[in-house]
Amino acid sequence: MTSSFRMSCIVARWEFCRYFKLKDQLVGLIALLIGAGLGFGGVRLASSAGRVELAVIGTSSDFALPEDSRLTLATDACTEDECRQKVEDREIDGLLVVKATANPSAPDNKAAMNWTAQLIVRHEPTWLEEIRPLLQNERIQWKMQQQQVSADTLAQILAPVDIDVTTLADRDVSKVDRLIAYCLLGATLITSWIGLAYLMTGITGEKQMRVTEQVVSAIQPQVWIDGKLLGITAASVGSLAFLVIAGLVTLPAATLMGYPLQLPDAFQRWDFLPLFVFYYFGGVLFWNCFYAGVASIINDPNTSSRSSLLFLPMIPMIAAALVTSQPDGTLMRALSLLPGTSATAMPMRMVLGEVTGVEVLISMLLMVVGISLLRLLAGRIFAAGIMLYGKEPSWLDIANWTLGRTTNASSTH
Repeated sequence: MTSSFRMSCIVARWEFCRYFKLKDQLVGLIALLIGAGLGFGGVRLASSAGRVELAVIGTSSDFALPEDSRLTLATDACTEDECRQKVEDREIDGLLVVKATANPSAPDNKAAMNWTAQLIVRHEPTWLEEIRPLLQNERIQWKMQQQQVSADTLAQILAPVDIDVTTLADRDVSKVDRLIAYCLLGATLITSWIGLAYLMTGITGEKQMRVTEQVVSAIQPQVWIDGKLLGITAASVGSLAFLVIAGLVTLPAATLMGYPLQLPDAFQRWDFLPLFVFYYFGGVLFWNCFYAGVASIINDPNTSSRSSLLFLPMIPMIAAALVTSQPDGTLMRALSLLPGTSATAMPMRMVLGEVTGVEVLISMLLMVVGISLLRLLAGRIFAAGIMLYGKEPSWLDIANWTLGRTTNASSTH
């Protein structure tokens, strides 16, 4: 047992170093940082150089542009005709004219007025949407004066309805909690996809190499697949970790360029952290065992119809995200117990709903049993499938392998 474990560790280390190269990760991280700096800096430079000077006529004294807007108000006073000429001469970028005129179609007993806004520019402006809310507020102020509505009355009319929500649970689910839940789901999915790519590349490639026969004669297939699962799972987690680091590195670059970005306060559930780690690694390892078994029966992933089996794990994992509106519903409870879906469903229930300790223990136990069983099945399929090339094994052969039976498949392929 000790010798087999030591051999599995050697294979795991080799597989990890095969796919996870620290130098390449650091080079990619530096390149991303440089690209982020150039990108944020270019956008900031373009926005600062693209100042727009706008003349306004007919607006109220309260009309003002936001401080962070690229629009500026022309300081020189001019008539409408003079401002039009300045637009023609490219001295200013635009002229905004606001007018209130009588409505000739209205009844005589009503003092109806039309409020219009005209924007005069040389070409179609890209900053039109920036002044639209300002004009909307200007029109509301004008309507209030026409209808003799005070600001306090309008504020009371437009004020949202206050709903006093009383929950019977021990805690409320905040946006931060939901962010944590979806981050866990995304991390499991991305890591599984990375592991899928590594396993498909490694196993299908090794099946076509004649040196594989020598490796099988020197090491047991189960020990070999155990090392592969450990090493590739570690490489997948390491790749995701660098993706997360790359995302975090861009935040200081954006801040230095004037963008007020900051990390959300989404790391407040430290009490759940050990369980989150267990389900994350357990889910990735569970589906990597599945991927290893499928990759062992595929000769060419580009032409094999069995490649569609590799997308099967996405169905239950995504299903856990589709029922988050009812985290304690029957379907979500079932998904949180099954090994294939508990990696995503149970953490989401822990964050968004109510989970008993018994449910967590049953889910963890089933996860361990599922990984152990799927590992053995993957080892049996790998032991027979790694030596086959040409015609892919039949489903009967695969069924016999999982049951530990030998077939004459090796003599027919």
